[in-house]
Amino acid sequence: MACPETGARSVISYGVQTNFTTAFSGTFQEIPVTSFGLDLTKETLESAAMTNTREVERQGNKAVSGDITVELCADTFDDFLEGAFFGTWDTTPSSAPDELIIGTTPKYFTFEDAGTSIGQYRIYDGCVISSASFTINAGAMISPTFSFIGRDGSISQTGQTTTGYAKNDPFDSYSGELLIGDSGGSLTAAQVTAIDFTIDHGLDAAYVIGSDTAVCVPKGQTTVTGTMTLHYTDEDVIERFIDEVESATEITVNDPSGSNEYGFIFPRIKVNSASTAFSDMGARFVEVSFSALKDDTYGSPIVLTRPETV
Repeated sequence: MACPETGARSVISYGVQTNFTTAFSGTFQEIPVTSFGLDLTKETLESAAMTNTREVERQGNKAVSGDITVELCADTFDDFLEGAFFGTWDTTPSSAPDELIIGTTPKYFTFEDAGTSIGQYRIYDGCVISSASFTINAGAMISPTFSFIGRDGSISQTGQTTTGYAKNDPFDSYSGELLIGDSGGSLTAAQVTAIDFTIDHGLDAAYVIGSDTAVCVPKGQTTVTGTMTLHYTDEDVIERFIDEVESATEITVNDPSGSNEYGFIFPRIKVNSASTAFSDMGARFVEVSFSALKDDTYGSPIVLTRPETV
């Protein structure tokens, strides 16, 4: 009996498509992942005819969906970040950090899931990021999850030509800081132990008569929401909730080199809850939920920065 494929021998790679319906052809880019969940599904159609067998069944519309979780690091996932923001990195001026804001242009991916030990290669095309969730916890790596929906999938015994990825160190919570303050005002360091935020584009595949694959993925309304956990040391964030004071937050992350800082800027956030409930004798926390609002200066509810590139 043959041994099964293992995650240790599996290789995930991708290419960026020119449009939704044309799969990428060329050299694929390998990426390191901590989990890979893309899969092909089909709807099931069952006849309503009253027979004595009830065996008239067909497969219907096809779809690809699933999550890819990674450990964020410099350069390696910049295509994914563009896909998550529906935008393009702004590299001007050359004297300032590059910026990425929420846009309206989707980025389509083709993925190869290579089972190298068994010679099986699954391809998923027309994949677009429907939402991206970022988790930053004290004492942990920065682990975003990119949720995809896609057009179609297939399997082959022949793999794609791929190129390896740069072995950059992942970002960690030790090599950055979190600031909070009034919107448009100065920010100060806050005792935050965890922050999670999600960019959700509200996507849904569109199907037509004559095709079992989607013809497009119309963009919905983009929302940016999140939660924070802070040590309960003062009333500042609680008053922001009670008085409905617009705030701003900035999170910077880096790797041990100290030269690859990425920054997540929320120019306007609305604190929607600030709970101080507790259930034991240990340290108390404030559990906060927030929504990010579009800022007139940036034209976006969230801004991502990276070191200036040539």
